[in-house]
Amino acid sequence: MKSYRLPFLFILLIAVLSFSSCLNSDSESQFDWYEPMTVSEDRLTMIGDYTNNRYYIQNSDILQLVDNNNAPTGEYVKRGIFYVKFMDGESINDQKKEYKVNIFTLSAYPVKNMTMMSDTIEHSNKFYKLGRECWAVNGYINVAFAPTYKSGEKLSINDFNLYIEKVEGSTIHLVLNHNISEVENPTYYEDYLLISFKMPSKYEVLHKFPDLEFIDPSNTELNPNGYSDLVNIKVTAKGLNDSTQETNTFQARLDMGY
Repeated sequence: MKSYRLPFLFILLIAVLSFSSCLNSDSESQFDWYEPMTVSEDRLTMIGDYTNNRYYIQNSDILQLVDNNNAPTGEYVKRGIFYVKFMDGESINDQKKEYKVNIFTLSAYPVKNMTMMSDTIEHSNKFYKLGRECWAVNGYINVAFAPTYKSGEKLSINDFNLYIEKVEGSTIHLVLNHNISEVENPTYYEDYLLISFKMPSKYEVLHKFPDLEFIDPSNTELNPNGYSDLVNIKVTAKGLNDSTQETNTFQARLDMGY
């Protein structure tokens, strides 16, 4: 059994917990497996973040989002932690990469598009802390952070953005911004929150940053698709006391965009 330490979101913008993902040993359980996944545009399949397995969804209606009155919003879950039940007596094994599943339940990640340039107000709000271990998968960059905010006010995903500041060699430098005016005497959010930011395509990035290089383009193990798309990513954010918070450098693949 393989274990992972994963960020987990109960609902939009709440604390991230750590847990282990593994095959459920209780045969009477209502789900067999769980991990972070990305839903395809047609909502027919999901790709696992850590196994890279493809899951064929048999009950896609569960992906529909509803408002406070339980009315459909017309939008659907794109990423999250999915708890699934295998069909036809299937179970996770090292020889298979595709499964038919029913989604038992899910916890959606908030999703937002990255931007190609800064769209920030002057003296934007500062972060209490930025998670060191961010990761990129299936076209998304997942950023964990703890914001500061005015006591009594609610946080909104619309107030956070992630944009490309510059490129240096094969490294793309991103900035996470809390795009509200700096709060005086703020409240600190002690736990980490998480947003999955949709990455721009390789074409979009190269159009604005033509000097971007790629990691070891001649290495067929790093570039199995026959073309270069692998880059380094580093995220920074404005911290308290004029500090700069930063993540470790991690790698990402840029989608071709066509």
